[in-house]
Amino acid sequence: FNDTKEITQTPFTGKPHSSNGFREREVTRIIDYIFVSEGIKTKKYDILVIKKDSVYVSDHYPVFSTIEF
Repeated sequence: FNDTKEITQTPFTGKPHSSNGFREREVTRIIDYIFVSEGIKTKKYDILVIKKDSVYVSDHYPVFSTIEF
């Protein structure tokens, strides 16, 4: 399997982490991944930083990839 962050055709420029622990902090590792089989192309990879009324909706940010078969 391939990590979509590593094979994306559009360079990833977002946050360097996918969890927040419900607070602002400096974390430099990603702990959430999307893996794809060999031969599947990744057009885009991103980590969405989402807050509602300045409150984190989860302790993990959504990770998404646009893939092509």
